[in-house]
Amino acid sequence: PYVKYLNSAIIQKQIFFLVPGKVVNLRKEESTVRSVTIMWNPPQESEDYETLGYQIRDGIEGSELRNRSRRPYTSFKFSNLVDGVPYEVRVVAATNGGEGEESKLIFFL
Repeated sequence: PYVKYLNSAIIQKQIFFLVPGKVVNLRKEESTVRSVTIMWNPPQESEDYETLGYQIRDGIEGSELRNRSRRPYTSFKFSNLVDGVPYEVRVVAATNGGEGEESKLIFFL
């Protein structure tokens, strides 16, 4: 906790870090023969805390997902995809309090 001395009295201020809610409306927005752009909206209660960014996890459905570096944007473009393969994407909002609940999307080209 942050401690401040004022007139010989101790005043303590506790800082709470809130965990964000689930991102909403995760969707496939644009696609080409070898790429897909996904988009999402911030968690509904995002005015109560500062979202530091979004963690994206992706891979072929059913396989181990890889973590992409955290990004501040609400969209992401995947390239070099293979037609007919089911891809899985999970997006999670992050704050100083940690990560929120994952949103999941499965798509084909």
